Amino acid sequence: MMVAVCFKRPTSRKLNSKVATSQCSIRLPLLMHPGLPWQGFRQPGWMQIVPPQDLRPTMCLTLSEPSTMLFAGSKAAAHWPLPCGAACKNATVWPCNGKTPTCFSFGESKLHSQATTADVWPGAAMFDWTTCSTCSMRIAAASFSRGAWCALALPLNGTNNRNMEHMRSLITAFPEQLKQAWVTARTTPIDFNGWTPSNVLILGMGGSGISGAIASKMLSDASPVPIIANNDYTIPAWTGDSTLVVACSYSGNTEETLAALDAAVKAGAQVVAITSGGQLGALCDLHGWLAVRIPGGEPPRSQFGFAFTSVMHVLHEAGMVPEAVYSAFGSAADHLRANQANCIERAEALADLVEGKQVLLYSDTAQEGLAIRWRQQLNENAKLLCSHHVFPEMNHNELVAWETGDEGYVVLMIQMPEDHKRTRIRMEVCMEIFQQQGADVVVVEGDGEDSVLRFFDLVHVGDWLSLLLAERAGVDPVDIEKIDHLKTALAQIP
Repeated sequence: MMVAVCFKRPTSRKLNSKVATSQCSIRLPLLMHPGLPWQGFRQPGWMQIVPPQDLRPTMCLTLSEPSTMLFAGSKAAAHWPLPCGAACKNATVWPCNGKTPTCFSFGESKLHSQATTADVWPGAAMFDWTTCSTCSMRIAAASFSRGAWCALALPLNGTNNRNMEHMRSLITAFPEQLKQAWVTARTTPIDFNGWTPSNVLILGMGGSGISGAIASKMLSDASPVPIIANNDYTIPAWTGDSTLVVACSYSGNTEETLAALDAAVKAGAQVVAITSGGQLGALCDLHGWLAVRIPGGEPPRSQFGFAFTSVMHVLHEAGMVPEAVYSAFGSAADHLRANQANCIERAEALADLVEGKQVLLYSDTAQEGLAIRWRQQLNENAKLLCSHHVFPEMNHNELVAWETGDEGYVVLMIQMPEDHKRTRIRMEVCMEIFQQQGADVVVVEGDGEDSVLRFFDLVHVGDWLSLLLAERAGVDPVDIEKIDHLKTALAQIP
């Protein structure tokens, strides 16, 4: 989809970004032609326009002052010709430094990698680019010697837009997912017939394995037996017939999880599976293992509500989860539904601070699972390299490295009322150090009456943050091409 809009400036003053901002915002209502279902809105510095899916504007025309007219055509953007003669097919506008023209990509080939202004608008002087935070379009502005200026918006491509909206719908529906997960768990019988494990091993990788990492931390002070998250092909030597193994694989085909499960079965462990099917589902059918079946077909990281609730259900039935903690899951959906707008607002504020910087996530050791969840979401959805560490451990190593810290870093300090009081003091002192080095520091706190509600609140804020950063960077939040490439390579090696 492509949008091109031209304006005629009412004065002959030399155009600059400040003038463009003012004129754009003021003249924007003139675009709201009553016959076209446009949605227009303002953001400081830029005009932003979101066309409906079935409307593909192809050209614009500036009439005599003060009129402005928009022509909407029926040609698809894939056939829209650039002034240089190239076809605009799945056009991608890549980021630039704001001083030189951006480069364009057409399909898989990169043409005009150093596109000149003349390639885009003959006679125009391009001055900046930005990204629409709502529709993910890259927007450019150009000035013309005769006093007109133009804004052009190009999305990444159709697939990216569809995936962006799909991930948005999944995150939006997270409260409903939690509600459905709670019903599914409560109606799935997990009967150990009086057997009590002496230890618990939770197998899983990535979006499936995060549930184990969080459960082990959340229950470390409550469970009567050790709960260990296992993210590897191998298992601990102490695994035996008194071990409860919870195998989590959303697809049911995770290589490492299946290998670890095979070793656990040989060690005589009791198995419960959480999966949507695949090889793990088939093994459950074959051996009669207890299992919680969850809906499939989505990115595993987007189904955290199903996976984590199922893990906690299994552990509750095994006597590892206090009733007060377990019952709080039942109210989490309503809490998030009522507070979703607030979660988005906080995520937007964080995105403003995080964008373009190196992200460092810190938390109390007890909240490490939550920090990992945020990191994974930023990694996969926003394609953002970031790191996490925990207090007080980081005080004995990583803190020294802050001698080289600078304004290019932003620290997201996850804090909960449950944090150790001495750890909180350490955080306060260290935040001063980070700021002295020039880094931005943001304290991230959960909203809710109890620890479970605060936990899910921060999960939701982190998910929204990852999506907003993906939009601003113009990346596909669903695509995991690098992981797929690795899996393909591994499949060729026995």
